Amino acid sequence: MQVLVTGDCGKIGVRVRRLLEEAGHTVIGFDVKRTPAEDICNPDALKSATAGCEVVVHCAAIPHPHHGSPGHYFDLNVHGTKYVLEIASRVKVRRVVYISSTGYYGCDVHDGQINLLYLPIDEVHPPGLAHLLTGGMEIYNVSKVMAEQLVAFYGTNQILETMVLRLAPANPKSWQYRGGFSWTACGNDSWKRGCLFTNCHPDYAAQAIQLAVEAEGPFWYEPFNITDRYTHRSIDVREFAHRAYPGVPVSKSLEQHDSLITPKKAMEVLGFKPCTALE
Repeated sequence: MQVLVTGDCGKIGVRVRRLLEEAGHTVIGFDVKRTPAEDICNPDALKSATAGCEVVVHCAAIPHPHHGSPGHYFDLNVHGTKYVLEIASRVKVRRVVYISSTGYYGCDVHDGQINLLYLPIDEVHPPGLAHLLTGGMEIYNVSKVMAEQLVAFYGTNQILETMVLRLAPANPKSWQYRGGFSWTACGNDSWKRGCLFTNCHPDYAAQAIQLAVEAEGPFWYEPFNITDRYTHRSIDVREFAHRAYPGVPVSKSLEQHDSLITPKKAMEVLGFKPCTALE
């Protein structure tokens, strides 16, 4: 296939491009890091790059909280996604794979907690914006929810096949926790608590994206959590859930080190094999 990868110079995008090319696909890269003209808010350049592509992998975005103004997040993460979807539909792209975030569930909220309905979180759990207990909303999370609503519109109306991959923070396991970090010794679980201690090794994230590109469809707006199978071995997630979220129903199948945002659907539907190392 011919595949457009927006943000192909980024941490995830560069891995996706390499995997797709190794699999025999023709990859068209589109990244403002390469040239200012390759801006997803530049509709003419985007249309030219998208023409002839069967699938678009949309990675381009501000990838983290606290990296810009609210207007900047809206312009790139939301308005840019609108351009990608609109142009993809015009040039008859078959599928858009949108790279979202577990921030969709309200993770990384400022100095507070999200109102979880149950644990572990699966794809039908509602977005975190309507379930805030304390602290302020994070604009990064807001931008991801808004962009997903656009993706859902195009998918559920069968204008485009749309698949959403909600990635946990993408760090190799050895970088996931600061040196000397210990769940039992730190006494303060605020570090990494905001994302429920979830992680997704970037190499495995890229593999999940390749699976989404190649999956037999149709997929009319299908979201998937992409996380490592386990969290850090120093963390007992059952103890954390009991202490931090008392009263929230917890699945009896949740093991001591399981991810609190489950990749089970991606494993079953896409054949995703998440990172399982307890490093």
